[in-house]
Amino acid sequence: MSVTAAAPASETGAIPAQRLKIVVAVHGIGDQVRNGTILGLVAQFSRNYGREVRVPLGRFDAGTVPLKLGGDADAQQPFAFAEVHWADIPRSAVRRGYLLEETKEWASRAVERLEGTTTGGESGVNYHLASRVVEEMVETIGLLESMMFLARKAGLWDFSLNEILSDYINDVQVVAEFERMRDRIVGRFHSLMERLNAAHPDADIYIVAHSEGTVVSFLGLLKAMWEKQPPRWLNQVRGYMTIGSPIDKHIVMWSDLFSYGGACAYAPARKIKWCNYYDFGDPVGFKLDTARDWLERKGVTAFDFTSDDDHGFSRYYMPGKAHNDYWNDSTVFDHFIDTVVKEPSKHTKPPRNKSLVWLVTYLVSYGMPLMLLLAGVYAVERAVLEFNQMSVLTGRLIGDVAGVAFLMAGLTLLARIPRLVNPRQRGSKKWIGIAIMLFCAFSALYWRCASVPTREALAALPGFLLQQAGLVEVDEAILTAATIGFVCLLSVVVAWWSRLQPRAGMKPLLLWGGGTATVMILVLLKHKKEDPPSIWPVAMALAGFLALWWLAALLFDLIFVWHRYIRHEAGPQHLRQIRK
Repeated sequence: MSVTAAAPASETGAIPAQRLKIVVAVHGIGDQVRNGTILGLVAQFSRNYGREVRVPLGRFDAGTVPLKLGGDADAQQPFAFAEVHWADIPRSAVRRGYLLEETKEWASRAVERLEGTTTGGESGVNYHLASRVVEEMVETIGLLESMMFLARKAGLWDFSLNEILSDYINDVQVVAEFERMRDRIVGRFHSLMERLNAAHPDADIYIVAHSEGTVVSFLGLLKAMWEKQPPRWLNQVRGYMTIGSPIDKHIVMWSDLFSYGGACAYAPARKIKWCNYYDFGDPVGFKLDTARDWLERKGVTAFDFTSDDDHGFSRYYMPGKAHNDYWNDSTVFDHFIDTVVKEPSKHTKPPRNKSLVWLVTYLVSYGMPLMLLLAGVYAVERAVLEFNQMSVLTGRLIGDVAGVAFLMAGLTLLARIPRLVNPRQRGSKKWIGIAIMLFCAFSALYWRCASVPTREALAALPGFLLQQAGLVEVDEAILTAATIGFVCLLSVVVAWWSRLQPRAGMKPLLLWGGGTATVMILVLLKHKKEDPPSIWPVAMALAGFLALWWLAALLFDLIFVWHRYIRHEAGPQHLRQIRK
């Protein structure tokens, strides 16, 4: 593919045979370099037209940059690119401080705001519990960020999920809740569109918006449509591309932003073709069926936007990072350019799923908490063997570590899943059944993998209870079954306590489960010499095990909530129910 520099405006010759197409970029969250979003758009558009064009960032400082794209010199399409840059407004609020709410506090209050939109408990959601779960998610993400520090230093990857979510929450606060700053942001959108109309009154305009920028551009378009005398630039808008859009969440949670009186009277001669793109791993963007419903009820006929124009897919490997991966996905931009921008339009298939993404999303993500449990159990098992001055048999050590880790995983699943779902909600009872089946499967793996001496040692506590009940002589199989039953009962107690006391968070699991695990581990210490070795290595290994178990449980909560409420859209479905 050849690479050419941008042609100056003077080299475009006479009036082009084709109409000028202006692409307006509206960037998303975070620290955005001025005109940086345009560079990504120029790369995608020029690649699609068969000739990659590189434009220095400084060329956009003076305004729009005209380009001719296409391989055939006689049929090249004239383009111009411009950007609505608004990142400096929320960033200045963050830098000043003492203005925006703290991230975790604001996130929990967002749940309270959502609760205020429902009446009579019709939603069936435990909002108090949901608020605490949101707080735990923010804490977990912050903890994972700290753990990724070494990976960044080693140059393995440089990705900050915590930064993405914090920037998103800060920008949402500014756009949704601070009216004066929101008016300044939308005002920049209108000012740019007015300048484009004055300079190119006959050009076609295509808006490409990302993340919170979709809300900014949508509010700007609606404001123009509801004016008594709609601006002339509105008739020039031909296409609207939204990627990773949270418009639906804004319509439900900040309905006052969309409280336009009466029906919309604006009726264009040519509708604006709207295409929305979202990845299932993106925590911000979803389908926009609530937006379509709102447009229909308000009588807005300016958009050509049906359910067939909502394109959801699973293409990006890193959850959260998927929110920014659209810019590197040529398939997404090719679909919009071919079907909306080009005339005559081409038939291009919508973006499809990538098969390996499913493997990474489920097996790798849920494998991480299990690996943490394996590491914690290994540290304790090794410390106990060294304390007892026993030889380390690799086969037995691997089996014992795997078996005990499986049992702990089953306990964690059965204790945490009932806290994360509401059994009274439709479709949630199946998760309780899944938790029970997984507990049984992990218990069977414990029975199969752990050695007989280890199972007998861990059965000391339930065996003592059986002796107190009068069952003195029991074999190893009954003791193992008693251990599994005791762990199951412990899981139920922890789950019940967690639902009754949502603010307790991880304390029930660590107090009850951690205390019982500590007793079982101490039972394994059987050194009988007069001068036993130091117990501090065992104590340190036990503390490390409890810390890793706590992290594994938090990580499982985060992954489960991510898959259920984001990837499988249980959260957006609930928002749609509230809206209805």
